Amino acid sequence: MQLALCIMMTGIIILVSLFNPCGAEAAEDTFYVEVLVARIRQAPTTESPILFKARRGDPMVVDRKQGDWYHVKHPDGRTGWAHQQLFSATAQNSPQTIGQNYHLKSVRLKSISNNKETIAFQLDGSHTPETFVLKGEWPRVVCDFLNTRVLDSLGDRVESEGTLVRDIRIAPYGGGAPRVRVVLDLAPGRNYAIDQTLFKKENRYVITVNATMP
Repeated sequence: MQLALCIMMTGIIILVSLFNPCGAEAAEDTFYVEVLVARIRQAPTTESPILFKARRGDPMVVDRKQGDWYHVKHPDGRTGWAHQQLFSATAQNSPQTIGQNYHLKSVRLKSISNNKETIAFQLDGSHTPETFVLKGEWPRVVCDFLNTRVLDSLGDRVESEGTLVRDIRIAPYGGGAPRVRVVLDLAPGRNYAIDQTLFKKENRYVITVNATMP
């Protein structure tokens, strides 16, 4: 079974290119990595190999734009491509200095159709988790909300009545840098595309699960 990861906005993707693709618009400005960990890839596609990682607060010089993607230069000289939603015009704190700023307040699943479901995470601040997909016989989507605690009223599991998302498990971790891991157990035997969107004004992070039969 194949599992596709198509990310509209994510806290884990920055793409690197060693060439200058056609159609890139000239521009130059400095933006800051807004997500906690950005995986730098070889080309502007989520299927491209990862070359290195950038972290929250790193300043990036944008020298051109192609669609929704920026061509950026890291302070150490490395260059690559990144989706524009991964950046902020103002500097962000690094993971070491963020502190315990966020709370996960609710997780809600909504069935759009037999092949589409959304999972909305409500927080008390604008925060993008590290999100990744685990392939295999029992596919899962894992979201790690760093520097986040979960409200006691939420519990460790959210009842799911979806056909794609079979279970939603919540595992809080304490310590000096608390985090909350949310695992979405997906129905086996299908191909999936996972889209992510952060609604900053509403402090809401939404995952959309799209499925097709193999």
